[in-house]
Amino acid sequence: MDKYNDLKPQEGLEVFHDEFCEDRLNEFQDFETFLDTGQFNRIEEISHKWKGFCEPYGFQTLGIFAKQLEELCVTKDKSQISKLFVEIQTYLKTKQLKKQN
Repeated sequence: MDKYNDLKPQEGLEVFHDEFCEDRLNEFQDFETFLDTGQFNRIEEISHKWKGFCEPYGFQTLGIFAKQLEELCVTKDKSQISKLFVEIQTYLKTKQLKKQN
């Protein structure tokens, strides 16, 4: 059973799945540095961007995570942000592997 209930991408956007996922993983690599250096505003900026364009590509769950991440950046709760980072990374890697199979 799929833990992430994402819908399919909008017609014509399916071809961008791999690129979309890879781009998000690349952006995600900076998150730990931003968290360690207290740059919550950078995490919030990227999260806001993700929230705005994930759904058409079939990454609805990432949009939900992005909204949660934005909210956590306001409270600067490093512990909860770190936990959400693990969830986001697992999600993106799952999406990446699922597409390859």
